[in-house]
Amino acid sequence: MDFQLLACSKAPDGWGCRIAIPEGHPVFEGHFPGRPVMPAIAHLALAAQVLAAATGRAAAIVAVPFLRLRRPVVPGEVLEVSIHQPASDGAVPFEIRRGEERVSNGILVVDWRE
Repeated sequence: MDFQLLACSKAPDGWGCRIAIPEGHPVFEGHFPGRPVMPAIAHLALAAQVLAAATGRAAAIVAVPFLRLRRPVVPGEVLEVSIHQPASDGAVPFEIRRGEERVSNGILVVDWRE
């Protein structure tokens, strides 16, 4: 479920990436016909993709103790994804924004894959 990474950079407490959400991305199929909205699982996939790009390591999501969807995301948008440094227990806070507007935030618990 890869999205198009436009740019990534290191931040003091983690990483940030700009990501384009393509018009015809399969994540929108059937969700919802005539008025496509990005599903919650895609928000998690965005965070996991940025984490992998930033660390150079693949991580499997093993738990989502917190997720809040605040605004709908539609095809064609460009989002800013911020990922914090993973904690020792594997918890990774993240936030997704569209400009100044927060569209979602949450915490992933990951298991690092070698």
